[in-house]
Amino acid sequence: MSSRRSHKQHRGDRKKHSADVQSELISIIRDANIDSDKIKTSAVKNLIALNKKHRLKMPKATGLMICKQCNAIQNSVNTRVRIKHGQLIISCLECNNIRRLGGGPKFNRRKLNV
Repeated sequence: MSSRRSHKQHRGDRKKHSADVQSELISIIRDANIDSDKIKTSAVKNLIALNKKHRLKMPKATGLMICKQCNAIQNSVNTRVRIKHGQLIISCLECNNIRRLGGGPKFNRRKLNV
């Protein structure tokens, strides 16, 4: 009689393998020696699909490198970065998407009533 593996053991193996693949795809995206944009864009698409399928979190540094709307890798050619009132404004020049990061002006922040 053969012993069967439980569902939880399969889930642990699947999560570990998907985390390994995620780290490999991130290394491809960050590698400066790879000049081909097709390889990097396909790695971005595969990374997003992998994260959705296995419910993995996108690392913060990698998520800031990718446009949320068109999935393009943001670099100095296709991106404009501005700082206004302490807020980082990243504009994608391919899809005209604007991302605002940070708190913005101090008068706009909510005060705590303690």
